[in-house]
Amino acid sequence: TFTLQLLANVPKKVPFCTRRIREKKLLFADADSIVRAEKRLFSLCHKRLLVCPGSGGTKLKLWPADHWKDFLTAVIMDGWNIVLIGSGEEERMQANQITSSLPSNSFLNLTDSVPIEDILGIAVCCNAAVGNDTGLLHLAALAGVPTVGIFSHPTSWRVGFRMPWFSEVAADNEIKRFRWEDKRTSYVLPNLKPDEVLKEFRKLTGRVQQDN
Repeated sequence: TFTLQLLANVPKKVPFCTRRIREKKLLFADADSIVRAEKRLFSLCHKRLLVCPGSGGTKLKLWPADHWKDFLTAVIMDGWNIVLIGSGEEERMQANQITSSLPSNSFLNLTDSVPIEDILGIAVCCNAAVGNDTGLLHLAALAGVPTVGIFSHPTSWRVGFRMPWFSEVAADNEIKRFRWEDKRTSYVLPNLKPDEVLKEFRKLTGRVQQDN
């Protein structure tokens, strides 16, 4: 998107972290946390999708619950099981709402029930991750988990998220400066439809399978 804007002579400032692609993961789970994670996830199939539907309290980063339901219904039909992760009672309620219509044997809701030292182990025991622009999703991506990030605007490059296994899907492709706490910042994530995220997810996971 950024390159196309440059070619079209659209005046935008260059994001500060675009010099090179990160080719190696930066975070590693210890062996004990992986053992604990596998015990938690034993009831799920081996196609595990880590889902981070929270937003760290920033409402403008929340993809609508109905969009999540449609997306997860489709990936479950593709043979995936879902692992929901998050923190706090509010995110647990969000996760409950999202999973309310899903088959009970297709997901595991670990929101607000996993010690912080075990979250990385849960992430790396999953085959892929999808989530809002939040710290838990960033953690999974930096640990090398194939990840699709759901963003309002294309901002992931600004924090150096240029990994071959990371893909960003944005509701608005305009690169601009904004602050989440600014009341003038618009809530645009409802514009990002489930089919768009599903398409990118299938594309990324298909490419990873080919590479392996």
